[in-house]
Amino acid sequence: TATDGHIKTARTSASKYKDRYDTVETDREVKPLNATAAGGGPLWDEVAEVNDNAPTDLSGQAAGGVGVIIDAASKKNDAGRFDNRKTTRTAKPYGPVISIHGTPLVEETVERSRNQDSMPSPGTPADGTMVDVSGSINDAAKIDVTKTTRRAIEKQATANSGGPLISVSETIKVNSPSPANPGAGADGTINDVSNTINEFGRYNVSQTVKTANPKEATSTSGGPLVTVTETVKVNATAPESPGAGSTGTIIDVSNSINAFGRYDVRKTTKTAKVGQDSGWVSYTDRYGTSYVRSFQNMQSVPTDGFTNKTSNSLSFRKNEFGLWDGNASRVAVRGGGGGTPDDEVEVSYNISIGGVTYAIAEKITSSLTSAQNFVGPPVANTGGSGKTPGIVYIGKGKYKATKVTI
Repeated sequence: TATDGHIKTARTSASKYKDRYDTVETDREVKPLNATAAGGGPLWDEVAEVNDNAPTDLSGQAAGGVGVIIDAASKKNDAGRFDNRKTTRTAKPYGPVISIHGTPLVEETVERSRNQDSMPSPGTPADGTMVDVSGSINDAAKIDVTKTTRRAIEKQATANSGGPLISVSETIKVNSPSPANPGAGADGTINDVSNTINEFGRYNVSQTVKTANPKEATSTSGGPLVTVTETVKVNATAPESPGAGSTGTIIDVSNSINAFGRYDVRKTTKTAKVGQDSGWVSYTDRYGTSYVRSFQNMQSVPTDGFTNKTSNSLSFRKNEFGLWDGNASRVAVRGGGGGTPDDEVEVSYNISIGGVTYAIAEKITSSLTSAQNFVGPPVANTGGSGKTPGIVYIGKGKYKATKVTI
């Protein structure tokens, strides 16, 4: 019977002698063999131990501590000894390995560390920074850590738009370190600001500046007696005053303050057409020749042309332009039974047509020669129709002579 550490073998074979056997016995003693190999990698140191023909079983040894992994195996060999295999792996700290990437608005830095003794704290990040730390416990009871740091990148963009009356400038800021303040705004400007705080503790800002554009338009209208000029101003820098005005002119101004603190102005100027005088207009009835006259926008009341041979009337008033409007008449004197008026009557007056002033002189007479002399040569009585150039026969033996001088 073999003892521990020995290997005995016996071989029996037939002898050359009848009914006899030859036996060969072998007794081999085994010797302990120990060997160690060390290796590893960036994350581990590894030591492999081989113990052949050991008297004890090593598989029951205690497990490794933190950061150490022990793997042991043992089997009994033919000699009754133990062939032991023991591998010890010791974790090595590694890292951090850093990678940087991101977007136009965020820079991201990732730091990876292996086999750390503790989990780092992200702390309180500064404004504009986000720190995220995660970890897991590996087979060696060490901590594999991933730390991600995200930093906000400040960006700004501006766009301009608007229309004829308003120019608009809009500025967008992302990840701004401070909020924007619109301020009071100057006249002609409206500032609008919106601030929001993003996840980085930075400010996303939308700032709109509207600027008023001054505009002005003028239109002219009117009629025979008045010219009207209307001027409209939008976003004017100052209000307008109508002033005292002058004779023949009415100025009306309306000012209002708009949202830009500027003035919207409407100015209406009415200008009278001065010197609208019909002159003496004649008519004839059974009493003789009478005259009527109408005038508007006169700088003075016309009083010419009245005689003691007619019944005269004159009415007038000052209009809104500070000028004179009125009517006048010269009526042939009514005699009892329809007698004729006096032999000769002369009147003179001025009229303005198209900016040209004409001097008008008129004479009523029963003498054709007197009428011709009044008008002057080369006018001659040609007879026939009862009328000559510048001279009109008005009945009852009377002629009306008219002379015009520019």
